[in-house]
Amino acid sequence: MVKRTRVGTASTLAGDTDVINYVAATPQPWQYCVAPMPNAFSQLQIEPSSQASRIFTVEAPANVEVWRDGYDKIGSFLEHCFYCKRKFKADGAVFMYREKAFCKTVCREIQMMGDNMKERLAAKRKVVD
Repeated sequence: MVKRTRVGTASTLAGDTDVINYVAATPQPWQYCVAPMPNAFSQLQIEPSSQASRIFTVEAPANVEVWRDGYDKIGSFLEHCFYCKRKFKADGAVFMYREKAFCKTVCREIQMMGDNMKERLAAKRKVVD
């Protein structure tokens, strides 16, 4: 049994191809339309208003001194350790966990364990409720 060669394979690229009859599609009358179809919104006129209504707006956060859970003002989280409050050295390493910076891996791990405990307790409360 001999396999039939496929068009586009290595053996057919060498010149061993079958002739394929290609029939071009006849143009349809709607393809010759040059005038655009009327649009339902083309007649709509929008009047500018002095106050545009907004569905969702975003503003820059206020410069708050202390946020929830002891967060400092924006941009100052790299000044000191979130857990022990020590100032970072200029050439010292900074260890990140979520959006918090820590001076040592120990401080970071303690915070991670505390967050895990809070999440577990919250999950247990949801199950009980």
